[in-house]
Parts: sequence; structure tokens; C-alpha cells
Amino acid sequence: MKQVTHDAIVEAGEALFAERGLGGLRVEAIAGRAGVAVGTLYNYFEDHRALRDAVLDASARRLSARLMEGLFPATAGVARQLERLLANALEVMGSGLRPDALAFAHEGEGRPAGSKGTLFFRAVFRVAEQVLGEAVQAGALRAEDASLYPALLVGMLRGVLAHDLGEKAARPLSACVSPMARFFLEGAAVGGRP
Repeated sequence: MKQVTHDAIVEAGEALFAERGLGGLRVEAIAGRAGVAVGTLYNYFEDHRALRDAVLDASARRLSARLMEGLFPATAGVARQLERLLANALEVMGSGLRPDALAFAHEGEGRPAGSKGTLFFRAVFRVAEQVLGEAVQAGALRAEDASLYPALLVGMLRGVLAHDLGEKAARPLSACVSPMARFFLEGAAVGGRP
């Protein structure tokens, strides 16, 4: 019963975050949505910050699961896996993901207090680490640059988002998948060298 109530509180917080962003993560609103008294929240969470972190961590896990859909097994090859990851990420970006999830600086998960990151892009980073790490192990990508790959991929996605926000008649995000994967795997130089 205790786990059910805990889960209901976190799910209520996730729903409010999805609907209203960070402003929806008020204790009173979460308690009301979960159907519990405000005081009950503190039986499960030390304070508002612990509750907020639990909600954001659960949201990040859901984002990671969406990003991983259709990615494995790795036998599909790095190009197909990268395209699938990019397609999933762009689909999430285009699905009305609240700006809070794209821009919220969140502490936790082993990161020092005040470190910058976002729910969405940190989830992309974690999934990219796994996918691209397997490609390095398989010899499909150079090992000497491997530590940069997830950050470069996230940077590409941020760039596409910035471009999309600045363009009124931009092409659909899904049209960016192949060019992004090709650029990531081949670079911009003609013939592989500048």
C-alpha cells in the first residue's frame, strides 16, 4: 500500500509537470491530483525538493524509455541505431514537450549541485552514451574521440531545436534525421577530408 501511494504521488507530479511545467510542481497541486492530504506527502518525501527530484527523475526515466524504443539489438548497425535514436529524439521534441523539460537545470543523479543539464538532453546523452559506446566497441567509430560523441550528438539536437524555433516555415523535424546521422558519421568534408 505504501509503494502504491508513493507511486501515485510521483505520477500525479509527472502529470502536473507535463501539463504545467515546473510551476505545476506545487505541493498542494500534487497532493490534490494524487488524492492525498498535503501532510501525507511528507510521509514519503523529506521535503519539496525531494518530491520534485523524484518527479523529475521519473520523468527522465520515461523520456529515456521513449528514446530507446526500437534501438536494440545493436546488430542493426550504428547508422540505423543512430537514425532511430535521432528520430525518437526529434519525435519527442516535436510532440509538445514542455520548454521546462528542455531547459530546466536539474541537480542530482551524481551531478554536483548547480551543474547544468536538462531533463530531455540529459536523457539523450545517457542513451547516446550506450548506443555510441557499443559502436565504438564494435569498431564502427573511432575510440579516441568516444568521450565527445554523446555531447556532440546533443549539441546537434540543440542546434536543430534552435533552428526550428527560429524558422516559421521550417521543414518537419523528421526530415532532419538522415542529414544529422550522415553528418555525425561522415562529417561535413567532401571526400572525408577538408
